[in-house]
Amino acid sequence: MARRNSAKDTIELRVGLNRKCVLVHKHILAKSHFFASLMSKYPNPGDTPRAFSFKNFDTYAFATVIYWLYQGNIRSIAEDYKADDIFHMTHMVKVYCLCVTLQLRSLRNLAIELLGHGYLKNDSAPSIEEIDIAYSETEHESSLRIYLATWAQCRQYAPLQKYMMAGPWNQDRFKALCKKHPDLAATMGSLHENTSSVGLKSINPRFHEICWYHEHPEGERCGVADQTFETASNGVKSRLSEPI
Repeated sequence: MARRNSAKDTIELRVGLNRKCVLVHKHILAKSHFFASLMSKYPNPGDTPRAFSFKNFDTYAFATVIYWLYQGNIRSIAEDYKADDIFHMTHMVKVYCLCVTLQLRSLRNLAIELLGHGYLKNDSAPSIEEIDIAYSETEHESSLRIYLATWAQCRQYAPLQKYMMAGPWNQDRFKALCKKHPDLAATMGSLHENTSSVGLKSINPRFHEICWYHEHPEGERCGVADQTFETASNGVKSRLSEPI
């Protein structure tokens, strides 16, 4: 009986090119507008396919998102990740992109906060690969695109040794990246035009307010309001209880 009830409450998902099989509870998937819309097409349980396949989903990013959905407490998630000694930035970029696809706004906001924290903790900056992933998998006005374009502009125009400890990137690869994604070059040009010659510090995303890169419904309180990536990472101000 327990097994039959469990089967009714879960959905089998086959994720990634290797079709990794994952069983997820329906009420967890329903937190995603993407999955809620998918399941609404099968009001009769008997008509629901035995499994859904998502070969374009990154397996490890999907595992992270499902873990977050089950845990539910954004404050706890953020604190756990910030305490981790190992922080993989490319993975977090992929998590953000998947949260966009799955229409998980709060988790997308969380991902960009953790991304900024990771660059600080690792004493690094976005790689060409990470920028390429973001521009390939998100829409034109994505906050992640703007955030990474700001980093790219910072690396191009600000004194490297003064504002970050990331090593220089291959300029030929970066030129190829800008050719592949014209929006990147356009955004960087716009940012440069709006930056005064004495205001180079303002283009460093470490000092930007996290909420600049968030999406919130009107009137919703941001859990990291008035915090920059640097102050949030250093624990200068504790996280509020409201949603991120």
